[in-house]
Amino acid sequence: MMFIGMFFIRHADAQQTAGKVTVDAGIELALPVGDLKEIQSLGIGATAKLGYAVIQDGRITFQTGYINFLGKSIGNSEFEIKTESLGLIPLKLGFQYQFPSGRVYLEPQLGYSIFTGDGSTSAFTYAFNIGYYIQPKLDLSLRYEGATKEGGTLSHMGLRIAYHFH
Repeated sequence: MMFIGMFFIRHADAQQTAGKVTVDAGIELALPVGDLKEIQSLGIGATAKLGYAVIQDGRITFQTGYINFLGKSIGNSEFEIKTESLGLIPLKLGFQYQFPSGRVYLEPQLGYSIFTGDGSTSAFTYAFNIGYYIQPKLDLSLRYEGATKEGGTLSHMGLRIAYHFH
């Protein structure tokens, strides 16, 4: 009986109320995939997300921050090149839908990313997150994100843990 009571308390806490504004801040780990893994290694950074609940279990989101991908040594012992680090500033809009349990959510995002460092550029960005509320104010999410420009794509898998200030 106590378990059932705890479920309903958590469920009520995690659900959104239409019109409610939420803010969270998180730390990120990013693992390059595809072409990006050839020139960059692990990415680390921090992001902030603003949300506006439009329905009971859904909110429109805006996320930004900074992720730094560390440079990578390419080649062998005879000839080696060290790539420079690459910075990423994402500007993404999304829609986060929480399943009725109030703990699991899906969040597709679209936006624009600014790359900093040598040869700075910007690109159209898309991402898809799946997340889990560990506690009402703490969530863990896994994301695939790609930035496309002129037929090329730089992509990564991201892991984010965030604290909610709502």
